[in-house]
Amino acid sequence: FDPIFHAGHYYVQDPSAMFLDFLLQNLLPNLGANPIIADLCAAPGGKSVGILNRLAGRGILLSNEITPRRKKGLVENLSKWGFPNVLISGLPLETMSKAGPLFDLVVIDAPCSGEGMFRKSEAARLAWSPDTVEMNARRQEKILAEALKLVKPNGYIIYCTCTLNQKENEEVIAQSPQRNYFEPVLINLQKNWNVLESKSSGLQFFRFLHHRVKGEGMSYTCFRMSGNNHQSMDNPKAYRFTKPGKEEREAIEPFFKEGVWSQNTLLKLHNEVYIFDNSTFHQAQNLLVKINCRPLPIGSLKRNFFAPAHFTPMSAASLTNLPKIEVDLSSALDYLRKKSFHIEDLPREGGYALLAYQNAVLGLIKIHRGGQKWTNLYPTGFRIVN
Repeated sequence: FDPIFHAGHYYVQDPSAMFLDFLLQNLLPNLGANPIIADLCAAPGGKSVGILNRLAGRGILLSNEITPRRKKGLVENLSKWGFPNVLISGLPLETMSKAGPLFDLVVIDAPCSGEGMFRKSEAARLAWSPDTVEMNARRQEKILAEALKLVKPNGYIIYCTCTLNQKENEEVIAQSPQRNYFEPVLINLQKNWNVLESKSSGLQFFRFLHHRVKGEGMSYTCFRMSGNNHQSMDNPKAYRFTKPGKEEREAIEPFFKEGVWSQNTLLKLHNEVYIFDNSTFHQAQNLLVKINCRPLPIGSLKRNFFAPAHFTPMSAASLTNLPKIEVDLSSALDYLRKKSFHIEDLPREGGYALLAYQNAVLGLIKIHRGGQKWTNLYPTGFRIVN
């Protein structure tokens, strides 16, 4: 019930899961100025927002989630987080891997038997069985095999699970047919973190054990791929993006400050409009051609009328020309519940505006001409329901 959370100013995550940020801190200097990263099992988005923080606007992140319900949560969190250098897909890895080695780093938070959740979840304890471990290990081997096809030569893999047994961690890595291409990456930890370090097949493994850390249980390893002979295939079903026409651009441009257009490229797909930073546009375009993925839309066009999307105020609050209206805590929570409430002194000319709490933008409203009524444009699927 904190509007600042819904404004995307912070994200709640288990401390063991935040170890990914430490690994990124070690690996990113090796990835070049604008790295291309894939988060292959991305929902609900904690690892993706951590990666985007580390990228700080550089490079491209592709966040993939195959389960439609979980993908909705991923889209919500990435929309609120507000970085435009992210593409989202919902593809099976055997489909995505046909694109070939495109990524400097691939992160795999693999589905697992959930032993790391035993302390906080009775359901996780009751669901566990030796058969569940075996089933997940076989699934993880398939996921890793497809993921490796996406890694550039000399690129990196971070593999992690929220389980603790070796069958779903060390043995999955050891069973890979590409094992001869794996090279160790040395990561130095502080001893007082109490993370258990071990080695298997020459690679480092890190375990967060319940009796040693304050977070939940997790296992990690990372390594470098010295080569990749997987060949890419054309994607005849790739989305066909086009550039907006003159009248369409004229409908979009009033929503943004003038400097935006010298630094970014606009594309549209059907009625939706997307914005790309010029420094990474060609990288993004290559992914769009080879993988069925999309950025988060900044709005939609219909008969040359532009309607801004929720992502616009979240990603570009400093870029838009829209007025900002401050509300108190009670009104902010009503807005997030999509309830009606009174706003004083609305502009009589009407139009779109940003709604904010303590200067943190929550989303959009549309003010009717005359300033007597307004419409709550907060996405229905994101609303607080209690």
